[in-house]
Amino acid sequence: TQLTAAPAGTLTPVHLELAHNLFTVIDGEKEVALFDPRQTWRVYPDAPWSVSPHVARLPAVDLAPGSHPLARGLTAWRAVLRSGDVLYIPPRWWHAVRTAAPTLALAQWLAAGAVALVARAAVAYKRLRWLST
Repeated sequence: TQLTAAPAGTLTPVHLELAHNLFTVIDGEKEVALFDPRQTWRVYPDAPWSVSPHVARLPAVDLAPGSHPLARGLTAWRAVLRSGDVLYIPPRWWHAVRTAAPTLALAQWLAAGAVALVARAAVAYKRLRWLST
């Protein structure tokens, strides 16, 4: 579980999680773009052995062609979340989030077994990296 506050204009990179995600906007507004895992090759994912294999190189700003020709055929499911809205993000679905207005949001990751261990390790790793930068 992670509670975040973000100012308007904040962007998350295109990324995925291994666990189920219940994403709740407590107050504010967020725009979410979701990409089916079958489109993985179109988002230019980092290599599996990289430091961030869950992050794509496709810029969240344009989520479109430009210097990324494979993205031309990318199809996104889009949602606008406002205060009280909850979005279920399935495991391995790529997504990017833009904060449209100052927002307080809660992400709840749900997993069991080996996936839960990997998810916890990933969260711990991210926390350590953020503390060290």
